[in-house]
Amino acid sequence: MSSDVVPLEERVNLLFATVVDKEGTEVGAVTVAQGLSESLGRTVSVDEVEALRQPGAQHPCTDLLDGLARYFDMPESFLSDDPGRYYGPFRQLSLLIVQRDKRIPFVALRSSSDKLGDNALRELQSYLESLS
Repeated sequence: MSSDVVPLEERVNLLFATVVDKEGTEVGAVTVAQGLSESLGRTVSVDEVEALRQPGAQHPCTDLLDGLARYFDMPESFLSDDPGRYYGPFRQLSLLIVQRDKRIPFVALRSSSDKLGDNALRELQSYLESLS
């Protein structure tokens, strides 16, 4: 398995981790299922949403995945099967969550290129996670 292949459930769980209240509690599956039901014009059960968060999550109907990505203000490609389309945003979102959780308001970088490579982003994330 390539290092830039991220299981569907890991990407879905990362989306849930982006929306937290003041106590750090992430948005619940009930709230997401209700929002998806409204936006898709059909009933989406809590079980359907929870199933996407479990190891080995299977790809459901495309409209559910697209709706879930939109619910969290992410491009629909974030939940696609193509690592080339979702891996960059996945790595960036992971880094932003670490910044939020560590209360780091911004990170200024100097780079010799316009784009940081995956290894550099991983090292940066690891460093930020180590800060107390």
